[in-house]
Amino acid sequence: MCLDGECIVPTCTHVEQLGLCHSSAEEGVRARQFCPVTCGCQAPRSSLALQTVENGCPASCMESASGHEALTHLAGHCTDMSSTEGAFGEYLDMVEAMAANWPSSLASILDIAIPVFREYGCPSVGSIRRATHFDFCVYGGHPFPIKPLLYYCPFSCRCNEVDRCPFQCDSLRDADSNQSAWPAH
Repeated sequence: MCLDGECIVPTCTHVEQLGLCHSSAEEGVRARQFCPVTCGCQAPRSSLALQTVENGCPASCMESASGHEALTHLAGHCTDMSSTEGAFGEYLDMVEAMAANWPSSLASILDIAIPVFREYGCPSVGSIRRATHFDFCVYGGHPFPIKPLLYYCPFSCRCNEVDRCPFQCDSLRDADSNQSAWPAH
């Protein structure tokens, strides 16, 4: 590849510096295939929205020791993340940026959902499901090529239910309200 007028063999550091990990174009798929650790494919709570096999993240990433360790940690600490800071906020930024290139029929759904997630956070997943008829919490629950919210919102996504999430919550905690009961959907 050419970088700053010089032909180089790209490394994963270059991929990250150029922002290719978050690209929905073909170069982003290749970046995630060749640099999955750098791109965050094995970290379920990374800001990477395109963390699916179809988007270039190898299935082996979540099956790796570090992937299992991250899921085990989530199972033991089922706390919803804040949507205004950290990886969940960055994830929403990435989804919003990608939606600008999607067909208007899909982008219009996210035009409704993203501001609600930003304002009300994880507890809004049930309201969004009712309004859009899509479940943003599970793989295949929506038509978007993005990972589901279950990694950021395990409490609100009801990851205590068997086979709902790729991990089952051991503890029941909601960071916003410290409730001990799961939200009704």
